Amino acid sequence: MEKSNQERVNNLDEALNYNMLLSSKEKIKQGRVILIAIALLNIVALFFASSSGFTLDVIITLIYVVVFIVLAILTTKMANKAIIIGLSIYLGTIVLVALVDWSTLFNGLLIKVLIVSGLVKAYLATKDVKELQQKLAEIEMRKKDL
Repeated sequence: MEKSNQERVNNLDEALNYNMLLSSKEKIKQGRVILIAIALLNIVALFFASSSGFTLDVIITLIYVVVFIVLAILTTKMANKAIIIGLSIYLGTIVLVALVDWSTLFNGLLIKVLIVSGLVKAYLATKDVKELQQKLAEIEMRKKDL
């Protein structure tokens, strides 16, 4: 039996949108990995910079680590909000530390750029996922109408 042109268009459109959806979900997963990496980098920094006992900066760093781990976990349910909050906290921390000592702005610049660009891509992917899921639902409705 010959498929109609509309069925072919629907199948092609569905395959294209599904592949784009998978790609966007992969970017969100990378954003989750970046949030975990920020937490891990701060844990490593604690071991190298830690002197004696629980000082205020150790406590603040531990809170910072916990926040990023929680945000990474939340990307499974609320990716859009978790990633934008993580990006905001990360950029805010960079600015605050730079206000105290501006030379820190250029320390690890490549890593900072990679982290920010990865989180921005993940945030943009969260918007794409919503649109693509809506398009796929519309395609399913069109297929049922045929």
